[in-house]
Amino acid sequence: EPNDGFLNSHPYYVRTSLLVPAERYRELSDKYLKLKEAYKLPKGKEIKWSYLWRLRVIQKNNSKLNEGHELYFLRDYDYHYLIDFVERSLEMIKRTPDTMVISSVSENIPNWKMEKKRFYEMHIENHMQRVQFEMEDNNHDMAVMFFDSVSSRIDKLIRKIYSDLIEANSFEIKFSHIKDSLNIEYSHQSIGVQLADFSSGVVNSFFKAQDDPDNYERGLEMFHNSIKPILRSVNNNICGYGIIDIPTDYNWRREIKDCL
Repeated sequence: EPNDGFLNSHPYYVRTSLLVPAERYRELSDKYLKLKEAYKLPKGKEIKWSYLWRLRVIQKNNSKLNEGHELYFLRDYDYHYLIDFVERSLEMIKRTPDTMVISSVSENIPNWKMEKKRFYEMHIENHMQRVQFEMEDNNHDMAVMFFDSVSSRIDKLIRKIYSDLIEANSFEIKFSHIKDSLNIEYSHQSIGVQLADFSSGVVNSFFKAQDDPDNYERGLEMFHNSIKPILRSVNNNICGYGIIDIPTDYNWRREIKDCL
């Protein structure tokens, strides 16, 4: 069970889907690798969103990274430089035609006692529904979904949830445009998962900034510049379509809409 310290520092759970047309994925991957090379970042190492803020704390405290530390490979990089890299990566996503972001968000404190299976199920189901709606615009489109590997236990649980939802056709929605088998990938081997991680981190910063705008000013700026323009929307409405409150809370949804 998470303690109060964890819940206070992680007030939101955010799950993000980055939709990229198959014919654009290679182009996006190549551009990302070239950008990483331009920033002289290690090819075989993943830059995670969470690394930026951990490195920020380390450098602000003038702490030393010892060999064997998870972030040791970033010891010679200023965290501002890495934030610039992430910002350029997000701008690259925005400029890639027909890309789209869908994020589901929960407040952790009121929801952490919910059964984990049901919690994940609500998030995954809402993503699958929105992806299905997007794919239905073209009768020949098919979505293949890739999830980040967390642990063998969580991966197994998520596969089971996904399979059950496909078979149940929840809420009378037939997932006819979503491949029936889920792909779970290691993030360090998947550029798509890495870019989805950046997108999710920025959405999380948007929510945290509502309570602490000074500490999340850069993340908020990236959200409005690069993520908000590609959030899924229907009739110019993002809430409930591109940003989904889990569980549904119409009062909170109105607050989110006002902040957007």
